[in-house]
Amino acid sequence: MPKLLYNYFFLVLPFKTLFKREENMKFKIENVIKGALASFIGASMAFTANIAFADYPDKDITFIVPYSPGGGSDQMARRLQPGLEKALGVNVNIVYKTGGGGAVGFSELHRSKPDGYTISNVVVPNVIISSKGEGVGYKAGDFSYIGMTEAAVGALMVPNDSPYQTLDQFVAAAKKNLVC
Repeated sequence: MPKLLYNYFFLVLPFKTLFKREENMKFKIENVIKGALASFIGASMAFTANIAFADYPDKDITFIVPYSPGGGSDQMARRLQPGLEKALGVNVNIVYKTGGGGAVGFSELHRSKPDGYTISNVVVPNVIISSKGEGVGYKAGDFSYIGMTEAAVGALMVPNDSPYQTLDQFVAAAKKNLVC
């Protein structure tokens, strides 16, 4: 059975993350304390959330699709749009900010006001890879991932008449430099 590759799609907001990892990937103790304090404050504020968010949303929401119209991210956004509009009671306007493998759209999201009125969908590997680009102005950790919207299976395919009918055959040929 071949291994399947998954791409995960998330809705994201332009909020900064609370935890910043050190180069050695260990959390600073003060960030852990901040996280615990934030959790306590967040839990205590849950009782007043209905009051605080009673007026949200009071205007249309912009949904940035960082890829070209007609692609998978656009199709997913179009599938989400009616449900979001029904649940939120406002229009969800899809806008395209294409280029740089998603970097243009991610930059636009990062620059937007963090008020919940601008959201986007991302393919997780793309936002991580594009954040390594020079001058993009954001890091993958600069976004809050608010919900997974789908998991898509990726697969290797060959024509029916290919000499490689299994992944093992393909890998063996690749190791012998018989595959481009």
